[in-house]
Amino acid sequence: MGFEIETEIAKTARAVERKGNGPIVPVDEQKQGVAEEHARFMEMHGDDAVREAEALRDAAYAYAKEIRERTADHIAKIKAFTDSIKASQAEMAEVRMRFLSSGTRGNNESSSAGNGDPAIGS
Repeated sequence: MGFEIETEIAKTARAVERKGNGPIVPVDEQKQGVAEEHARFMEMHGDDAVREAEALRDAAYAYAKEIRERTADHIAKIKAFTDSIKASQAEMAEVRMRFLSSGTRGNNESSSAGNGDPAIGS
């Protein structure tokens, strides 16, 4: 019984005239003139909008390029600063090692020479 109802509904739906998918209704001249004015307006302002968008895009690309260059410059400065710090640390470590080794040699030599340096007044 349910199948018969569905079949009847399907037949009725197929029999209904569908005007929405039919041919386009002819347009009177007044509506056609308004449509043409609207189309001209859209074309004219569309070109302006495209030019403005291109100008904005060019400005955005230029700004992005500037940011990339500035970032690369900052990175180079930071790298140079870091390298300078590393070089200073290496130099300080070398000076410290020389200082410690000279102090160690001085202590060993003075203790083996027999109770000190004559300049100290032992």
